[in-house]
Amino acid sequence: VDNAEALDRYGVDIPEDARVLARRCWPGALTIVVKAAPCVPTFMRAADDTVALRASASPVVQALIRACGSPLACTSANTHGAPSPASFAAVEGRILEGVDVAVDASTIVSFQHGGLQILRQGALPASEIERVLSDPMQ
Repeated sequence: VDNAEALDRYGVDIPEDARVLARRCWPGALTIVVKAAPCVPTFMRAADDTVALRASASPVVQALIRACGSPLACTSANTHGAPSPASFAAVEGRILEGVDVAVDASTIVSFQHGGLQILRQGALPASEIERVLSDPMQ
């Protein structure tokens, strides 16, 4: 997605902590899982009716989003059924050979079950997420 306002375009019932993280950590290596808004197509939703949103810091990705006028649907760099890599170094070589662009793995967070859950530790350390949430006014 392009920026923090995308949380309200593509998500509903957004927790304030998710907004704080988006404002302070986007663009960057953070993916936030939120309940999908009605405009999000069914094929882009998880089984629990959520969608994972990220505003990448890559200038190439941001330019593509602006040129398309919409978010990009991207996949993790893993073989189907295998765990998603937590870092660029962990991506299978054969996967990288078949793509034109790859960005570092993001940390994935969710607030769907009451509080912060780190679903995958990626490039953004959990300690930074906790620091941001402990001082949301900064």
